[in-house]
Amino acid sequence: MLAEKSTADVSGAPDERVPLTISDPAALAAMRDGNRIVVTATQHIPLTQPPAVAAAPRAYVAVKEVQPGPKRGRVGSVNCSAREIGVRAGLPGLQFCDLVGALLTSVQLGGLDARMADLTGGDLRGAGLKSFKLDGGRAGGVDASGAVFSSGIHGQPDGATMIAATAPGFTARSTLIDEPSFFSSSMNRADFTGSTISGVSFGGVALNGARFSGTTLLHVDFGVSQLVGAKVDHINASVTSLFFADLTRATLLGSSFTTEESREDPLRFAILCRTQSYGGRLINRDCPRAG
Repeated sequence: MLAEKSTADVSGAPDERVPLTISDPAALAAMRDGNRIVVTATQHIPLTQPPAVAAAPRAYVAVKEVQPGPKRGRVGSVNCSAREIGVRAGLPGLQFCDLVGALLTSVQLGGLDARMADLTGGDLRGAGLKSFKLDGGRAGGVDASGAVFSSGIHGQPDGATMIAATAPGFTARSTLIDEPSFFSSSMNRADFTGSTISGVSFGGVALNGARFSGTTLLHVDFGVSQLVGAKVDHINASVTSLFFADLTRATLLGSSFTTEESREDPLRFAILCRTQSYGGRLINRDCPRAG
């Protein structure tokens, strides 16, 4: 989790001290012995509000570990502080990089291969993610609201991929999410509120407690996904699959789904137990039966 952050113009004083005060009880609890703590410094062009889309050609990220945590394996195992984080990093230039907490707002990352990189707690708002690969990596707590996930050209296979990634709490609110694949990832408590999601694979993804409130879904695949306790309410969905998706304790209140490509009702093969229907009644069709 990201405990605290600060941004400052240090161009005139590169050795400026930056105090960080952490008072949030949850953050302090997460800093207990045995958990990894890092301080991350990102060199970046001045930011605009709201973030301009893919306006920054590069950034530089240094990560200093101040308290070691559990053994992390190969994900995020490479110190990339001397590398340019941007299009000139080269196609495989970000593989295995430790980029925890990196401020990559508006950075152009299109086409880069960051497989097995660790972007936990990072900021990807407004970033260019066309053909960006984070397969097998980590993106827990990342905010990618306003990012560009593909060129938007129908039939152009250039969507971002986060296949088999670990990304609890991933956020992309009020964003056009076009053609990426999150197949088989862990994205519990993700937040896609108000986004338009098109041509996306959430097949086999853990989305327990996730928020899709007020989204527009076009040709989205939730096959065999876990949506336990998820907010799937006030959605306008077209040709979207819920094949064996687990909607236990989820809410579908106010949503509208067209038939799937097979012309079946999307809820026919979904798992419904204590699920709130479009109209508000509870559906217990698939709850386990005693005895």
